[in-house]
Amino acid sequence: MDKTLNPYHIAITKIPTLGNRTIRQLMDICPDAEELFSMSHAQLKEIFKNHTRPIEAFESKAGLKQAEEEVKQLEKYGIETLFFTQENYPQRLNQNGCEDTPVLLYKLGSCDLNPDRSIAMVGARKCTDYGYTVANRIIQE
Repeated sequence: MDKTLNPYHIAITKIPTLGNRTIRQLMDICPDAEELFSMSHAQLKEIFKNHTRPIEAFESKAGLKQAEEEVKQLEKYGIETLFFTQENYPQRLNQNGCEDTPVLLYKLGSCDLNPDRSIAMVGARKCTDYGYTVANRIIQE
């Protein structure tokens, strides 16, 4: 299995009530996603207090089987996962003030997501001719 295709990274995103911000905080407590699925009830209760849904999900390894199946499909189609703790994850998304950005991204193809300089264009679904011309001019510069 490709080291970037970690089923535990996928599974943690499927735990009920855990959003991106909470997953980031959780990984500060326990940086190894696999270890979270092996914790005792007492350890999980210490982290989640009275929130039973995530405790039950970690104990039952909910989402892990689905994540393992997903990894097989990702491998089949050459799709890479980028978890926010990995070096290849876009580091601009890990900057302070960006705590709610996606913790898991999927990437097909090769590109550097951490260039020295970059530009993002938003709202190009129904691009006008003028917008297309301006965008191309910016790209050329």
